[in-house]
Amino acid sequence: MDDRAFEYDAAKRTRANNLAVLRALVAAYLAWLGFSLIRDCVRGASTLSPAFAWTGGLVFIAAAFAFAFYIRRQWKRELAAARLPKQAEDAAQSE
Repeated sequence: MDDRAFEYDAAKRTRANNLAVLRALVAAYLAWLGFSLIRDCVRGASTLSPAFAWTGGLVFIAAAFAFAFYIRRQWKRELAAARLPKQAEDAAQSE
């Protein structure tokens, strides 16, 4: 279905979009932390053991991907909650 065909509560839709952007920034930060752990280990600039650096980096990257899937699912749910009822649309069109 095309989301543009529906009417949304503006405040709820804006809140859903804003929260999705903030959550996406957190996911990007988690991915960057994981990448930087691995990058520093490969360069030899890390004081951590290589096994711990790789494991920690991969855990952060996996957490970022999992959080990204959660963000998309939650955003879709919040948009569905912001959708105005069909009866309200029909009543507005008949007037």
